[in-house]
Amino acid sequence: MRVLAADDEEDVRLLLELALGMDSAIDLTLVSSGAEAIERATSEQYDMIVLDGLMPGLDGAETCRRLRADPRTAEVPVVFLTALTSDESRRTLRAAGASGFVQKPFDPFALGDQLRALLRA
Repeated sequence: MRVLAADDEEDVRLLLELALGMDSAIDLTLVSSGAEAIERATSEQYDMIVLDGLMPGLDGAETCRRLRADPRTAEVPVVFLTALTSDESRRTLRAAGASGFVQKPFDPFALGDQLRALLRA
């Protein structure tokens, strides 16, 4: 499974790399912004895109809206890895096109299985 993940925090990207690097079934690409995520997603094919909800510049919701608006990425599942847990925040992200959520802090040992389950859903 090819996964593109965008998070502005270096420590989260490192944790993602360690967590998903243990999973031989996942080919992970990491970027640090919504703009980079759009650039990569529109030039390469991914099975899933994982976005942080809160990023400077293009936040997760706007990044997701732009991905949904582009025919090259409109059907790629977008999962939010986020600390945003309120019903209102979730509604906003769903309206932007979110396919699912993984709450921060996440269990690095379970993350690959969680992403696979969301991909099947």
